[in-house]
Amino acid sequence: MSIQVNIPITLGSSQETILCDIIPMDVGHILLSYPWLSDHKAIHDVKSNKISFHHVGKRITLCPLTSTQVKADQIALQNLFENEKRKKTKTR
Repeated sequence: MSIQVNIPITLGSSQETILCDIIPMDVGHILLSYPWLSDHKAIHDVKSNKISFHHVGKRITLCPLTSTQVKADQIALQNLFENEKRKKTKTR
């Protein structure tokens, strides 16, 4: 089930509403704020959705997961949560 919400935005004198998908987030998701990107002189390639920066003298590139990798990750997390829930139920 997909949840969506309309978000009103104003850019200068232009006002628009953007339809956004609401998705669950797990610890594997990364949100990088503008100050972090600026402080680390990160480069965001919008077309490929890759973020590159230097850390300890090495170039690091963060790449998005493919849809297959996302699905596999979601299944693995769901199994992990179900196993943890079963363990808690058994110890009570």
